Amino acid sequence: MVDHWIEQPFGTLHGVVSALIAEDLGSMGAYLASGRRKVTGIEVCISHLKRAQVGDIVQAEATPLNPGTTIQVWEVRIWKIDSTNSVNKSLLASSNVTVLCNLSGNAKDGQNNVKQAKL
Repeated sequence: MVDHWIEQPFGTLHGVVSALIAEDLGSMGAYLASGRRKVTGIEVCISHLKRAQVGDIVQAEATPLNPGTTIQVWEVRIWKIDSTNSVNKSLLASSNVTVLCNLSGNAKDGQNNVKQAKL
């Protein structure tokens, strides 16, 4: 839910929060798809299409576009959910997240972080 901690001065969801959600979901997806190897985001491209105001509920979903072994690209979409009917939603933002996945070693305690991730 959008609250006062993540709003910009005009009372709407701050764009950087949408970008943070996009990179986080893309990186988590890449981490799992790469066999829990270290990953790092190298590009986030996001288009903000509509606004979400304080009190609105948002939902995000990441889908792999290119689940490669070195470079992965994930599409992340963020929707505003209708508070009276959760089936109705409108697209707020669409982004592509590019992630580098051939870093050496496994992520220390990465599995614990995925289990506890909550946005």
